[in-house]
Amino acid sequence: MVSVITPAYNVGRYLAACLDSVLAQTFPDFEVLVVDDGSVDDTADVLRAYAAQDSRVRGFRGPNRGVSHARNVAMTQARGRYFALLDADDRWAPTWLEAMVQRLEREPDVAIVTGNAVNDGGGALDGRPVRPWPAEPRTLRFLDLVTHEDSVFIMALFRRAVYERIGGFNERLYRSEDYDFWLRAAAADLRIVTHPEPLGWYRRRPDSASADQAAMFASIKDVLVRARSFRHTPRADELAAIDRKLDQLASESLLHSAKRALLRRRYSEARCHFWELYRRGKGLPYAAMALALPRSLCGPPITHDSAPARDRRRCVEAGSACLPERQRVSALCGAAVWPVRPRQKRSAAASRARILLRRPGVISSARVVNLFAWFLVAVGAAFAGQTSKANTVTVPAGGDLQAALDGARPGDVISLEPGATFVGNFVLRTQAGTDRPVVVRTAGAEAVAFGQRMTPERADTLARLRSPNSMPVLSTAPGARGWRIELLAFDANRGGAGDIIALGDGSSAQRSLASVPSDITLDRLYVHGDTREGQKRAIALNAARVVISNSSIVDIAAVGQDSQAIAGWNGPGRYTIENNTIEAAGENILFGGADPSIPQLTPEDIVIRRNHIAKPLAWRQPGTRWQVKNLLELKNARAVRIEENVFEHNWAQAQSGYSILLTVRNQDGGCPWCEVRDVQFVRNTVRDVAAAFQILGTDYLKPSRQTTGVVIKDNVIAGLDGPAWGGDGYLLQMTDGPRDVVLDHNTVIQGRSSGIAKVDGRVDGFVFTNNLVAHGAYGIIASARAPGNDSIRNNLPGARIVGNVIAGGNPAWYPSGNLFPSVDEFRAQFVDAAAGDFRLQPQSPWTKQGTDGRPLGADLRAQARNPASARP
Repeated sequence: MVSVITPAYNVGRYLAACLDSVLAQTFPDFEVLVVDDGSVDDTADVLRAYAAQDSRVRGFRGPNRGVSHARNVAMTQARGRYFALLDADDRWAPTWLEAMVQRLEREPDVAIVTGNAVNDGGGALDGRPVRPWPAEPRTLRFLDLVTHEDSVFIMALFRRAVYERIGGFNERLYRSEDYDFWLRAAAADLRIVTHPEPLGWYRRRPDSASADQAAMFASIKDVLVRARSFRHTPRADELAAIDRKLDQLASESLLHSAKRALLRRRYSEARCHFWELYRRGKGLPYAAMALALPRSLCGPPITHDSAPARDRRRCVEAGSACLPERQRVSALCGAAVWPVRPRQKRSAAASRARILLRRPGVISSARVVNLFAWFLVAVGAAFAGQTSKANTVTVPAGGDLQAALDGARPGDVISLEPGATFVGNFVLRTQAGTDRPVVVRTAGAEAVAFGQRMTPERADTLARLRSPNSMPVLSTAPGARGWRIELLAFDANRGGAGDIIALGDGSSAQRSLASVPSDITLDRLYVHGDTREGQKRAIALNAARVVISNSSIVDIAAVGQDSQAIAGWNGPGRYTIENNTIEAAGENILFGGADPSIPQLTPEDIVIRRNHIAKPLAWRQPGTRWQVKNLLELKNARAVRIEENVFEHNWAQAQSGYSILLTVRNQDGGCPWCEVRDVQFVRNTVRDVAAAFQILGTDYLKPSRQTTGVVIKDNVIAGLDGPAWGGDGYLLQMTDGPRDVVLDHNTVIQGRSSGIAKVDGRVDGFVFTNNLVAHGAYGIIASARAPGNDSIRNNLPGARIVGNVIAGGNPAWYPSGNLFPSVDEFRAQFVDAAAGDFRLQPQSPWTKQGTDGRPLGADLRAQARNPASARP
């Protein structure tokens, strides 16, 4: 058994996703010990709900005593032979435990295996691995950990013997307690190895303990000083490495403090830190920066005798290692500077610094160049006497919108006249910054409040943007970043051709990540096609870090070709698509479908949440010309979470009627790395469709990677009816060898259905547990095999099929551990199946028969409902 150790403090908003990722693991033998460390938010309520649903979740609560104490409490209560560490705001991929346990089982001499993860949380590092590990596993020694303090990641699995040998976490440490733990393990000659493939998501939060860099430097320094005594007889090379690391930390601390002092306009303090860096031999550029800070900004030189106590304390303490001896304050902080008269402009100081920086050999690294850039910005702001202020620019009807966009600065608001129409092909340029985005919106009162969804009815008062041709009405220049577009209406292009909004470039012109636009939000928009001519695509999503929220994207349809409301293929992610109405005839949402021009690119870290994704029934009427395919398709994507959406109305027309397609494609032959991996489809409602899920293992036309790591859990699929919608009515189709597909706790209400799953080819790692489903005509069947066990043995070797209700099925055809009531008995277990209330009756025996102790079927307490704004 594995004991998952999770400390939790004020993480109610993240804990559910964390626990869901654990409960979705393909390795089933685990317990989760969550220690609520005195939270004052709803952490306790979330923990209590999960503990009531799943007996494997055990909760503990106590006063706030820190993360080390919380982990130690959990380890004293743990029953497992292995301990896994997972913070409450992080998540695992479904195969994390399985991969880590296999490593420990395969190599008995390994004590700790540490797994990599992908950054999460909305920052510039999102989508990148947390640790820059090589592609092959490696062993980490004591010297490795001293040199790279973050080389062991907190997502780790270790044997109980590690805890028994070195003890728990140091409760005197608020930060770097994990670094202390790993160093003690390495000093005890316990073998630590890396698992290079990222199998989790690490959330970076501004309020986390690691966000305070100055405090982190101090805590790491404390751990390293103590590390001298971790061995009884430390080696000379280890002591030398510790000394070098301490010196490096002191310099990094000084650099961080100098930057912080500049941004806070504490120029005397900044000058002090720059001089100390120069004294430590870090290069002439730091002296140049100190000299470029003029007396008019810094005031008179600070001396030990004359400086106020406040200034001396800042100079001595802010950098942790800055000026540890008080007698050096006068010598360093009172160093001579070039005088600059109060009215002298920024160019004088800047030019003097540039003279020094241009000397041969002075610029030693890109870091110094970047430091000098923001240094000049800070000093220039002081010469100006004030920081730049954001402006509101009003563009009336007939005004020059492009000029307003071109002249915008970070934080500006461009307000468009309500009801006015702006015709053109407008471009978002590159000058905006991500800290204060430029906002483009309709002026005046908001048609829809923040956080609420736009509707067509409320869009009448919005300013409108329209393209005069087939080119996008709004697009981005290469590298554009920091824009927020809200409360606007976007009309169809001429003839319904092309993209209405193009974020990034899907062509070969965008061939590197450096040119990808980023940090763009589309909020409360009304984007629509023409009801007669249609529209090829609403939003082409080939940028990075994009949010599409609270919008209505409708009437996107085309004749004889695919149409998409949202489609992306040449952008890296991170994407959040939340609380929108999304209509399209071809694919409502599509990732992939064309080969990316950026080498090795796969869109990743995608969240699709709380949307209404549907096709209007009017498109099914006789005489409709639109080409209809599916509701969502992933052809090249990984780390995708699809949750709490309503998917509605899909029928057979240009495709066979399957609604959710996970079909990896090397579309044009130039993307052999294309894959579909780590997809979680949870707590959604899918209804009134011809068939549900179609999963393709590999592209059978061109080389591709494999589809793997699919979790379909806690969904309600109702109105699944082949003849009614023109398809075969199957819940699932798997072809060409996908791997690690999990269906758990789903409630499936079929009408006339051919069966549960049809399989073509071998599928490894298939799990089908705790589902409520009807057998239909063929149940689980593979090509050229008999239904049930014959198909399972041949095409689903090693599958785990247990704890399900398979109404109308023959128990002799299936593995033991499943239930086979009649269809009438099946429907009688629900509160009101005819009215769509699929909660189990309180007296139903199925409320306690899940393999995990939960009721069978979906957890309807968190189930997505039909949004009020949904169109009939």
